[in-house]
Amino acid sequence: MSGSDATASEAMSLLRTHWGIEGTLTRLPGENINFLVDSPGTRRVLKITTDQESCPGLEEAVLERLHQAGFPVPGSFPTRSGDHVLQTDFESLPARIRLQSFLTGRQWREVGAGSSLLSDLGRTLARIHAALDDLVDTHPEAGRTHRWDLARV
Repeated sequence: MSGSDATASEAMSLLRTHWGIEGTLTRLPGENINFLVDSPGTRRVLKITTDQESCPGLEEAVLERLHQAGFPVPGSFPTRSGDHVLQTDFESLPARIRLQSFLTGRQWREVGAGSSLLSDLGRTLARIHAALDDLVDTHPEAGRTHRWDLARV
C-alpha cells in the first residue's frame, strides 16, 4: 500500500466489506482520494470523495451516456448490496465511494498535438457534446457549476 498507511488501510477495509475484493493499493493523483487497486488479473480504481458539493451520481450518469455512445469509459462495480455509489464515512467524514474499472492510456502531454490528433479531438468533442446534449434537462444535478467552470470566470 502506498499513500498514508491509515488512509490506505481504511480504503482496503471498505473494499473488503462492500465489494468483497482485496488487492494492492497505490494512491493516484486527483481532487478526490483515488487508489489504483491491483488484484490478480484485474485493475480497478477506488474513488473516494468527502467533498459534499461533488455529484458522483451525475458523474455516473455522464459515464453511462458516454458508454452508450460508444466511448471507452470506466464502468462502476456495484457493492454487495447493489449500490454504485456507496455512502459511508471515511476518515471520520461523510463520503461517497465508487469502484470503477481502470482504463489504460496515455496523457495528452505525452502524445503531442499534431494536426491529425487535433482533428480527431475536435470530432470526439462533437460526439461527446451530442451524447450529453439533453443531460442538463434530464438529470437533477446537471445544472450545477464547478470552480473551474470557464463560463463563470
